[in-house]
Amino acid sequence: MKKIFFIFLVIFVTNNFSYSQFKSDFQNNTPVIEQKKVPGTKIGLGIHTGFAFIESSTGFDIGVLADLKLGSGVAITPQVNYWKVDKDNNFELSALLRYNFDLPDVSPYVDGGLGINFLSIKKESTDPVIANQNSTNFGLDLGGGVEFQKVSKNFNLFIDGKYRLQIKSVEDGGNLSGFTLTGGIKFLL
Repeated sequence: MKKIFFIFLVIFVTNNFSYSQFKSDFQNNTPVIEQKKVPGTKIGLGIHTGFAFIESSTGFDIGVLADLKLGSGVAITPQVNYWKVDKDNNFELSALLRYNFDLPDVSPYVDGGLGINFLSIKKESTDPVIANQNSTNFGLDLGGGVEFQKVSKNFNLFIDGKYRLQIKSVEDGGNLSGFTLTGGIKFLL
């Protein structure tokens, strides 16, 4: 049984090698099947880290993103960000609309969008309700950056800056605003 299977496998494989992959016009040696250039990637996944400057204090910021190109320089960029400044921290889910100015080696961009923020503020107090204030707020992100495209064919590096505003009620201390400055890497799929 093994010999029959092996013989069948050899006949099958050698039979497939005998056919050419492209039919050619023998008069001018041009392929009948036109070869087309494959378009560039439309999806990128990235990670970034850097500094957060929130309400006159400095901390760190880290996040992940997806870059979904729609065409003609426009992309949708969902992000997950986390910043920590002093004892305060924030977890954000946002969706940005990005416009890329495609140049040969670099791609500057501007973007803006909305987010949902899960903010935790710690204050000095013996009352646990006052000491730990957690809130969920809508936010606005506006910014831009530069993406360096000629680093590798598999990934790009970028520098990003954002103004972040969380809309809070007066009872919760009013709006919270600040800036983030990050650098990162985006893998092209």
